[in-house]
Formats: sequence, C-alpha cells, structure tokens
Amino acid sequence: MKSASRTVYLTDMDGFEFESLCKTIFEQLDYGRVELLPPVGDGGRDLIIHDQQGKTVVECKHQPKTSIGRPIIQKLHSAVISEGARKGIVVTTGKFSRQAIEHAATLSPEIELIDIAMLRDLTSRAGMHIVTDQESAPIHTYQLLGTEKINGFTVGHLSNKIVSHPATVKGAYSPQRTDILLRPVYRIRYSIDAEFSTSIGVVHAERSMGQFFIDGSDGKVISEGAADYFSSTPIQNMLRWDNVSSNTIASDQPFKILASTVKEIAMDNIIRRHTQTVRYSGRNNHTYSKECTPPKKDIFISDISQEYLPEYQIDCLLLGRAQQLEFANNGTSLIHVLNDSTSICPICKEHVNQEKRSLCNECGLITCTKKYFFKKKRHALECDVCGKTLCPSCASYASRMLLMKTVLCVGCANDFTRRGKRVKTLIRA
Repeated sequence: MKSASRTVYLTDMDGFEFESLCKTIFEQLDYGRVELLPPVGDGGRDLIIHDQQGKTVVECKHQPKTSIGRPIIQKLHSAVISEGARKGIVVTTGKFSRQAIEHAATLSPEIELIDIAMLRDLTSRAGMHIVTDQESAPIHTYQLLGTEKINGFTVGHLSNKIVSHPATVKGAYSPQRTDILLRPVYRIRYSIDAEFSTSIGVVHAERSMGQFFIDGSDGKVISEGAADYFSSTPIQNMLRWDNVSSNTIASDQPFKILASTVKEIAMDNIIRRHTQTVRYSGRNNHTYSKECTPPKKDIFISDISQEYLPEYQIDCLLLGRAQQLEFANNGTSLIHVLNDSTSICPICKEHVNQEKRSLCNECGLITCTKKYFFKKKRHALECDVCGKTLCPSCASYASRMLLMKTVLCVGCANDFTRRGKRVKTLIRA
C-alpha cells in the first residue's frame, strides 16, 4: 500500500473530473492501460481498461447522495456485451440499491460494484486520500528543526557567503532569538490534455503535468523559488499536523481560504500558465496565429493537499552587530533562503545575493566585495599586513611609492605609528 500523499475533494468534483480520478486510480493500481472515452454519447461507458485478459468497461457515477439502481447495472451489462469485454465495473461515490446488488450477482459477464467504502480503500492503496463535505482533510507539515540544526544551517549559509579574517563566521556568530512560522498552503497537482484545431486540422496540443502552491491565508500563488524547493520534497519527510509535538516553538496561521475557492483560483492560474499563441500556415500558405486557451474540461486537478511550510527566522549577532536570516526547510540538507539582511551592502545599498560579502573584524559591518576604482574607494578591504577584513570606516593607510597606499587595520596602524611612519585614516565611503 502506498502512503497517502494526495488529497482529493470529492464534493468539488464534477462528473468529468471524477472519471479522470477513476482513470488515475486504476492506472496507479496497475489494472492495465486505461482509456478515457469522450464524454458525449458514451453509451454507458466512461473508461475501458485494456489488459492481457481483455477489456473491462467502467461506468463512473459521482452521485454521493443517490443510490445506484438496477437500470444502471443493466445498461452497463449491455455495453459490456456490445464491446466484447470480459467484465464491467460501476464506481460510485454513493451506494448501490439492494435490487442493483442482487441483479449484478446474477449476471455474466461479471459486473463488479465499487461503492464509496470500497473506493476509499482503492484510493488509499493508490496513494490518495478522498475527502467529502462531512470530513476535514489531513494537514501535513515537515519535520521541524531543532535549535542545533537551525544554528548549523544559519552558520553554514553565512560562512558560504561571507569572507572574514582572522575571526571565522562561526566564531563571530551569536544567536539571539529564533521563531518558527508554519505557513498554510495548498499544494495543487494537475494535468492537461487539450487539442486546438482549425480548418486545416490540429495546430497545437497541450499535454502536460505540473504543480504549484497557493497561500492558504490570502489565496496568492507563492514564489516559484519556494515552490520549486518544496515540490521536490520526499514524502517521507512529511508528517501529519496532528502528529507534530505540541511543545514545539512553532506558531501556525489559520487556513482562511476554502478548498472550493482554491480550486477556482488554481483553475484560473493553470489556464493563464498554459495559454499561448501559436502560428501556423493555412492552405493558402499564409501565416495565421491562434490563441490556445485550455478549456476547463481538459484540465484535471488531481490533488489539492493542505500543508504547513516551516519558515525559520533567526535574529543573531555577528561581532556584536545585529543581523537576521529567514529560511525555509523541507527536511533535507538544503535550505531555501527567504531573506538575508547581510545581502544588502550598507554602503551602496545594493543587493548582493549571488556575491561574496566581507565582515569587518573591527566593527562588524558587512559590505559587498565590489571594487569601485574609478570612485577611488572600495567597500571591502583587507589589511595589507595581517590580512584582517575591514570596512572603509575602520581602515587606515600609509603612503607607499607615488600614489600607492598600504591599507592598515587599527593594530597594524598603531604599530606603524610607533615606528615613526605617517598613518592616515581612509576617507569614509
């Protein structure tokens, strides 16, 4: 049995979506090759399963408040015979009447009946969890980090970004406060199977699968960076929220957006993502363009699961100067950085996310390592004698040949002064 990793809301499904769900279930359980028939004029046949023993005709009935009666069984049995199939299956989100059950037991070829109870078992074995309007969906979160790992990730990230000498970033680091926020999100998984035609035939086919996240508190699609990071999370790293220890220091925000509303938001977003204009040549050799917008009937939302994404906010000191790092973690050895106060140079006010920074070992200021020779100043300096990393405000210099200067830290500048050499303070940036 597969662990339930997908949540399906039956209440918000229409009949076509339920047929697609059944197709997915049978495929996941290796029933065979599953063919989804066109919705118009199906003659009591929604799916046909092809396996080594022959064909199985499937009728899907999304009728949670209605009992399936004998006429549906008779109709499917006729379809099985006309199709030359070995058996038939009726799947319903409701129940079967006593007359339907008794009649199915007398038929040959066989007609198998799957009601809501059996459907739950099938979906569970297929790695899904179905939810009706009388139930709440399970909410998952991720293995939360302990204090030691939080500090380890923080020091590791800062050490990778910051140059410091002689003090190491680890030696300069002093944690002050850690907060964990559990961000409510809906994970959306979907597939599209759409064709677009003109008088010359099919000019474009959109067949793809994808997933994205919607914030459960405001309904906005979360950033692609965070979505890509959590999309690859191993299922075993996730926990049921009701299994998370209540003595954690995490705080959670409530889900304010209903699943039915999320489905509408998701559908609109999927349509926008996959709408494109294609160019094609007509029979007169003229070039035309056509906007291809996937219709809702060709989009199948296979999963809307609720999750809490852990976000960690760390307030710390680096050589006594306050800094802040925010990151998300999905239970793996990598983090996704959301905000890093050290990435903004206080001198030029520029973001330096992809560049190294320098920690002044005199005052703790963190500057970018860009060099502005044309401005006759640099934001990150090193003492030419001992190699201590400095900021312009803490550096001094002694004149060398012509216009050359020897950059000095406070200690080396005092040593130069004792030896009778002239030392000047660098011009502040």
